[in-house]
Amino acid sequence: MKKNFNLVIDEPVAVTYGKVGDNAWGHVQFPAIFNTINHKLLVAWEYCSDTIEYKGNAYSAVSDDGGTSWRAPDSADKISYPKMKNGKCFAGFLRKGAYPVDYFEKYTPAYTSEACGKRYFAQDIKEMQDKTVYGIESDPVSGEETLFTCKINWPYMPIGVTNSGMVYPATMVFSLSQRCGLLMSGEKMYFSLYTHGFNSDATSKENALLPYMDKYCVYIFESCDCGRTWNYLSQIPTNEEVMKQNPYAEGFCEPMMARLPDGSISILLRTGNNNPSFIARSTDDCKTWNKPTIFDSNGVLPQILTLESGVTLASYGRPILKIRATSDPSGIEWEKPIILPLTESTDPKESEKPWGKRQQSCFYTGLLAASENTAFLVYSDFHYPNPDGVQVKSILVRKIKVVFDD
Repeated sequence: MKKNFNLVIDEPVAVTYGKVGDNAWGHVQFPAIFNTINHKLLVAWEYCSDTIEYKGNAYSAVSDDGGTSWRAPDSADKISYPKMKNGKCFAGFLRKGAYPVDYFEKYTPAYTSEACGKRYFAQDIKEMQDKTVYGIESDPVSGEETLFTCKINWPYMPIGVTNSGMVYPATMVFSLSQRCGLLMSGEKMYFSLYTHGFNSDATSKENALLPYMDKYCVYIFESCDCGRTWNYLSQIPTNEEVMKQNPYAEGFCEPMMARLPDGSISILLRTGNNNPSFIARSTDDCKTWNKPTIFDSNGVLPQILTLESGVTLASYGRPILKIRATSDPSGIEWEKPIILPLTESTDPKESEKPWGKRQQSCFYTGLLAASENTAFLVYSDFHYPNPDGVQVKSILVRKIKVVFDD
């Protein structure tokens, strides 16, 4: 049963400020927010070139007072990852960027395009190094991390090679989605990822090409043994509705799932810059999904979080930062989105650009529950004034509170 409510959104608090004049894309961007094993808040962000080599640095800051002030982390400030039934915590998958290879020359690709390069069936590739996926588990007390090999049961698992000869390792396909792909459900773990892949429901390799092979496809997996084995469950391929909105769309990508109060699972999906975000729903634990429908007119890396109070929040953007919420237990009916203002640039050249081409934020956001009716939102603001009043790229946090009507 839906409840009437309002969202009270606090003013932003700066976590970190970038250097004056450093406006390069990838610098001081892509924030995420976590709890730590010592019960603090931790915000992480990247300083990178945003390329498939994934070269760059990760930084973080910690708050001891619930997000009011921030400091540099120390050795005790380890991220608190979801706990598994073996008592350890699942810390994601090994990150390994793309790099040049030559052994694929002896294999024939199943698909080639200018847009997404070459795609091979992993089962045809004898070399193991680039089709092996590695998981990471951490100790819940010390935070010490251990690497393990994952068994991936994925029909027609793809291996991608760029047209310039760089392989995209399978472990990175999983790692790319680990920030928001994981959904814990009792002793099971569900994981959603995206890649240029094949039809994993096909009856043969000959029938495994998807209608839109140069567009992303979302795949969902299940693990019942603490991440050692991941079994393919379902897929959400790019469909005609996406292409009707924009034939140049990226396709369904950057998925995030949440368990709704009625027991169903909702998944939010990106389709590209300045392109609609979509939502789909499963009532059988990710085995099947209804046809994705448009969630909003935009939305990169859309976040979804269900609070204990029964309200579900979503954050997303580009070129506008938005918060949206629902008290519908099924997550079918949502309230109208709330636009969160970003700082306007004082640079005349920037303000004269069309709205969709202004770089006000990377619009990658993060949500973290703070209580049964409160959440933290983290995002970037490219023109936020530092303590000296100079506009710089900054990482900000805001608290969002759900207030129910009497």
